[in-house]
Amino acid sequence: MKIYNAKINSRLITSAIFVLIVIFAVITVLIGVSCGSKNINMADCFHIILSKIFNFDLDESLSRDVTILWNMRMPRMLLALAAGGGLALGGCAMQALTQNVLADPYVLGVSSGASAMVSLSFLIFGGTAVISYITPVFAFTGALLAMFLVYGIGMISGNSSTNNLILTGMAISVILNAASNFIITMLPNAFIMESAAMWLWGSLSGARWYNIGFPIFVSLISLIALSVAGDRFDLLSLGEETAITLGVSTKKIRRFTIITVSLLIGAIISASGLIGFVGFIIPHTCRIIFGSKNRKLMIFSYIIGGIFLAWMDILSRTLLAPKEIAVGIFSAFCGGPFFIYLLYRKNKTGRI
Repeated sequence: MKIYNAKINSRLITSAIFVLIVIFAVITVLIGVSCGSKNINMADCFHIILSKIFNFDLDESLSRDVTILWNMRMPRMLLALAAGGGLALGGCAMQALTQNVLADPYVLGVSSGASAMVSLSFLIFGGTAVISYITPVFAFTGALLAMFLVYGIGMISGNSSTNNLILTGMAISVILNAASNFIITMLPNAFIMESAAMWLWGSLSGARWYNIGFPIFVSLISLIALSVAGDRFDLLSLGEETAITLGVSTKKIRRFTIITVSLLIGAIISASGLIGFVGFIIPHTCRIIFGSKNRKLMIFSYIIGGIFLAWMDILSRTLLAPKEIAVGIFSAFCGGPFFIYLLYRKNKTGRI
């Protein structure tokens, strides 16, 4: 009876924490749409959002704020939640698959494929108006090509072990990063180089209603698919042989995870560029707080990852407003010290 009551209390606490985090995510969005180079007071924010949802008229004085808040900042905040959540989710999945807490969603070379193709798009199309529409297509295509290349080469010998795929991914990443840097040096002028660099550092400034639907959809579908498979990841943590004995097909779960994470990260990169460390630091933080059960870990990592990236984006466009800094720089500033802390903790306690 005591054990039963303890389980109920644990679920109630988890549910309460979940609700509080979701509320904080909503508050984060409201703060995000109100802050920037032009601040909009919270009352006007509510007025504009309600007018768009329920389709009633607004005062003429708010017409400019509507463009800023609804057409620019709201898509940006929604993309931040989906991208940050997706990166954290991808990090959880890859750490569970590889049984390596230092893995991140870029470990299979998907980001390198995207960056090489994006660099190529800037070389071909330069600074033309079409580049904002072409770049996401090139990024997603490059991510998928890298995934197929890594998986194809990693399975040549018939040994599709996780370690073999990771080593192949690292080798492909080195080659594609070199190709990306070479292409960037061939760009015709400094303006195009700066535009390419801004994308490679990660930016949510291009988020608009017409281009956020695909990454948000893929992000949510991936959350459902990977969290449903959470129990299998738990069994995999017991060791591959034990997992097979308990009925888990390690080849199927490996293939499923690699394909799902590659599609997820490809979709996110196509909309936001390369944003580092989110998929690394958020799973670790959530693991410390919520434990190592993968289903719970993935759900909480998704929400907290989205909130984290949303706040990084708010800082990137408010600290030095009206100048904007790439959001990937802020995430790296947070991720770097956290990585050093993990190494320190490992040396001190013998575990991460």
